Amino acid sequence: MVAAIELGATWLERLLLAISSGVAEDAPSQRGPAFAYVESLQRGDHESWRLLFDEESAAIYRYVFSRLGNAEDAEDVTNQVFEEAWRSIGRYRDEGLPLRAWLFGIARNVAGSHRRRFMGRNAQVSIDALQIEGRPDAVHTEMLDLVRALASIDPAQAETISLRYIHGLSLIETAAVLGTTVDGVKGRQQRALAALKRRLGRDTTV
Repeated sequence: MVAAIELGATWLERLLLAISSGVAEDAPSQRGPAFAYVESLQRGDHESWRLLFDEESAAIYRYVFSRLGNAEDAEDVTNQVFEEAWRSIGRYRDEGLPLRAWLFGIARNVAGSHRRRFMGRNAQVSIDALQIEGRPDAVHTEMLDLVRALASIDPAQAETISLRYIHGLSLIETAAVLGTTVDGVKGRQQRALAALKRRLGRDTTV
């Protein structure tokens, strides 16, 4: 695992554009329907679990690290996520969603419990965990301002923005992770973008 999340500037550009315009485009789902080998996962096939880990562990790690801001804790929690997935795969039901959404839901619960237990608060994004590849000072400053603004808005709205933009989940994936509807995600997203626009001084309305 890496010491920090290496991100291209694309997510930052997309989010800042959405904040300025108030228009949030959907991201494509990372997967189609759940993997064809779900049944083999449920049978405990080790090769299928290895494939799942290889496919999704990096994304889960990035998400957990962004919540915790500590690489060692993030590695431990990522392992816990897959241990919990192993224990609960028998209850998984394929409803046409990517398996990644299910894993993110587990990661959300495990990381949230860890942060509340050991850190006393439940931030949605840790600035210590984020890096922009080849970041110029201007980009780094924008990212710092944005993360601070995220910390100041409603936690449910900040979480929605984190899942949608930093981690690139689609509307339907985000809804599955949060246990809400797509319309619910859209509502939180629009309120979050408006709040961020005000806090970043991009609201020019009188």
